[in-house]
Amino acid sequence: MKHTLALSALLLALPAMVHAAEWVRTNQPHWGLRDGLQFALYPAGFDGKESGPRGIIRVGAPVLPDSGQTLVNFIAVEPVVKGKKSFSELEWSQLDSTQGKRFWADEPQQSSPAPGVEQLDVPVNIEAFANGARIRLIVSQRSDRASEL
Repeated sequence: MKHTLALSALLLALPAMVHAAEWVRTNQPHWGLRDGLQFALYPAGFDGKESGPRGIIRVGAPVLPDSGQTLVNFIAVEPVVKGKKSFSELEWSQLDSTQGKRFWADEPQQSSPAPGVEQLDVPVNIEAFANGARIRLIVSQRSDRASEL
Protein backbone atom coordinates (compact mmCIF):
# COMPACT_ATOMS: atom_id res chain seq x y z
CA MET A 1 0.00 0.00 0.00
CA LYS A 2 2.79 2.43 0.87
CA HIS A 3 4.50 1.72 -2.46
CA THR A 4 1.31 2.47 -4.38
CA LEU A 5 0.84 5.80 -2.62
CA ALA A 6 4.46 6.77 -3.19
CA LEU A 7 4.18 5.89 -6.89
CA SER A 8 0.94 7.87 -7.25
CA ALA A 9 2.54 10.91 -5.64
CA LEU A 10 5.50 10.62 -7.99
CA LEU A 11 3.27 10.40 -11.07
CA LEU A 12 1.29 13.45 -10.01
CA ALA A 13 4.50 15.42 -9.54
CA LEU A 14 5.72 14.70 -13.09
CA PRO A 15 4.98 17.40 -15.66
CA ALA A 16 2.35 16.50 -18.23
CA MET A 17 3.75 15.26 -21.51
CA VAL A 18 3.20 17.81 -24.26
CA HIS A 19 2.56 16.46 -27.73
CA ALA A 20 2.75 18.70 -30.76
CA ALA A 21 -0.57 19.09 -32.54
CA GLU A 22 -0.85 17.27 -35.85
CA TRP A 23 -2.28 19.90 -38.20
CA VAL A 24 -3.56 19.02 -41.68
CA ARG A 25 -1.29 20.40 -44.38
CA THR A 26 -2.40 20.07 -48.02
CA ASN A 27 -2.12 22.03 -51.25
CA GLN A 28 -5.89 22.64 -51.06
CA PRO A 29 -7.72 25.24 -48.92
CA HIS A 30 -8.20 22.69 -46.13
CA TRP A 31 -7.10 23.00 -42.46
CA GLY A 32 -7.68 21.53 -39.02
CA LEU A 33 -6.47 18.84 -36.66
CA ARG A 34 -5.70 15.41 -38.08
CA ASP A 35 -7.96 13.67 -35.48
CA GLY A 36 -10.37 16.57 -34.89
CA LEU A 37 -12.61 18.91 -36.81
CA GLN A 38 -11.33 20.17 -40.14
CA PHE A 39 -12.59 22.94 -42.39
CA ALA A 40 -12.27 23.64 -46.08
CA LEU A 41 -13.10 26.25 -48.69
CA TYR A 42 -14.32 25.56 -52.23
CA PRO A 43 -13.25 23.52 -54.12
CA ALA A 44 -11.63 21.45 -51.36
CA GLY A 45 -13.60 18.78 -49.55
CA PHE A 46 -12.88 15.67 -47.52
CA ASP A 47 -11.61 12.29 -48.69
CA GLY A 48 -10.45 14.03 -51.87
CA LYS A 49 -14.02 14.91 -52.88
CA GLU A 50 -15.47 18.30 -53.68
CA SER A 51 -18.53 18.74 -51.51
CA GLY A 52 -21.28 21.28 -51.62
CA PRO A 53 -21.75 24.65 -53.24
CA ARG A 54 -19.35 27.55 -53.36
CA GLY A 55 -19.83 30.32 -50.81
CA ILE A 56 -19.68 28.22 -47.64
CA ILE A 57 -17.14 26.81 -45.22
CA ARG A 58 -17.22 23.02 -45.14
CA VAL A 59 -16.79 21.29 -41.78
CA GLY A 60 -15.50 17.72 -41.58
CA ALA A 61 -15.18 15.34 -38.64
CA PRO A 62 -13.36 12.03 -38.08
CA VAL A 63 -16.47 9.86 -37.94
CA LEU A 64 -15.57 7.27 -40.60
CA PRO A 65 -13.72 4.02 -39.84
CA ASP A 66 -10.02 4.57 -39.03
CA SER A 67 -10.78 8.23 -38.15
CA GLY A 68 -11.55 9.10 -41.76
CA GLN A 69 -12.91 12.60 -42.32
CA THR A 70 -16.29 13.27 -43.89
CA LEU A 71 -18.46 16.33 -44.37
CA VAL A 72 -20.74 16.92 -41.37
CA ASN A 73 -21.86 20.53 -41.77
CA PHE A 74 -21.61 23.83 -43.63
CA ILE A 75 -21.14 27.38 -42.37
CA ALA A 76 -22.79 30.03 -44.53
CA VAL A 77 -22.38 33.79 -44.15
CA GLU A 78 -25.61 35.81 -44.13
CA PRO A 79 -24.93 39.49 -43.40
CA VAL A 80 -27.76 41.97 -42.94
CA VAL A 81 -27.20 45.60 -44.00
CA LYS A 82 -30.00 48.15 -43.54
CA GLY A 83 -32.56 45.34 -43.30
CA LYS A 84 -31.39 43.58 -46.49
CA LYS A 85 -30.05 40.04 -45.99
CA SER A 86 -27.51 38.41 -48.30
CA PHE A 87 -26.66 34.71 -48.59
CA SER A 88 -23.07 33.68 -49.35
CA GLU A 89 -24.01 30.37 -51.01
CA LEU A 90 -26.94 31.73 -53.07
CA GLU A 91 -25.80 35.15 -54.23
CA TRP A 92 -24.07 35.40 -57.60
CA SER A 93 -20.40 36.29 -57.64
CA GLN A 94 -19.60 39.69 -59.11
CA LEU A 95 -16.11 38.35 -59.92
CA ASP A 96 -17.07 35.49 -62.27
CA SER A 97 -20.89 35.43 -62.57
CA THR A 98 -21.14 32.04 -60.82
CA GLN A 99 -23.50 31.25 -57.95
CA GLY A 100 -21.85 31.46 -54.53
CA LYS A 101 -19.59 34.19 -53.21
CA ARG A 102 -15.86 33.61 -53.60
CA PHE A 103 -13.98 32.78 -50.37
CA TRP A 104 -10.18 32.82 -50.15
CA ALA A 105 -7.73 32.51 -47.29
CA ASP A 106 -4.74 34.56 -46.30
CA GLU A 107 -1.68 32.91 -44.77
CA PRO A 108 -2.63 30.85 -41.68
CA GLN A 109 -0.98 31.91 -38.41
CA GLN A 110 0.00 29.62 -35.54
CA SER A 111 0.34 30.75 -31.94
CA SER A 112 0.51 29.30 -28.45
CA PRO A 113 -2.25 30.81 -26.26
CA ALA A 114 -1.33 28.59 -23.28
CA PRO A 115 1.54 26.26 -22.35
CA GLY A 116 1.36 23.12 -24.47
CA VAL A 117 -1.52 24.49 -26.58
CA GLU A 118 -1.28 25.42 -30.25
CA GLN A 119 -3.78 27.60 -32.08
CA LEU A 120 -4.31 27.92 -35.82
CA ASP A 121 -5.97 31.09 -37.15
CA VAL A 122 -7.00 31.17 -40.81
CA PRO A 123 -8.12 34.58 -42.13
CA VAL A 124 -10.92 34.05 -44.67
CA ASN A 125 -11.91 36.82 -47.09
CA ILE A 126 -15.24 36.96 -48.90
CA GLU A 127 -16.01 39.07 -51.93
CA ALA A 128 -18.39 42.01 -51.34
CA PHE A 129 -22.09 41.21 -51.02
CA ALA A 130 -24.88 42.84 -53.05
CA ASN A 131 -26.19 44.52 -49.88
CA GLY A 132 -22.80 46.24 -49.40
CA ALA A 133 -21.46 43.97 -46.65
CA ARG A 134 -17.72 43.36 -46.65
CA ILE A 135 -16.81 40.37 -44.48
CA ARG A 136 -13.49 39.00 -43.27
CA LEU A 137 -13.56 36.02 -40.90
CA ILE A 138 -10.86 34.38 -38.82
CA VAL A 139 -11.50 30.67 -38.39
CA SER A 140 -9.61 29.50 -35.28
CA GLN A 141 -8.94 26.11 -33.78
CA ARG A 142 -7.00 25.12 -30.65
CA SER A 143 -5.16 21.85 -30.18
CA ASP A 144 -6.81 21.35 -26.78
CA ARG A 145 -10.29 21.78 -28.27
CA ALA A 146 -10.17 19.55 -31.33
CA SER A 147 -13.97 19.45 -31.68
CA GLU A 148 -14.42 23.24 -31.76
CA LEU A 149 -13.95 25.91 -34.45
